[in-house]
Amino acid sequence: MMWGPAVARAAADVALTGVSDVVDVTDLGLDRFDAAGRSRLATDPIALPFPEAVHQSPGLQAPGRLTLS
Repeated sequence: MMWGPAVARAAADVALTGVSDVVDVTDLGLDRFDAAGRSRLATDPIALPFPEAVHQSPGLQAPGRLTLS
């Protein structure tokens, strides 16, 4: 994981100043998303895709709720 420090540096730079000398972040603003939340940038072919929808089974409890029986 040799790229880990560079990612941390770029993330800290962007969080603190909005720019980074490590990587070009001009395409990473929130304006890249449309009203439905889809990015205009192509997806990374190696990364796992985000789910389109999440369906909950009727028998499952909502997250954060604990039911004692």
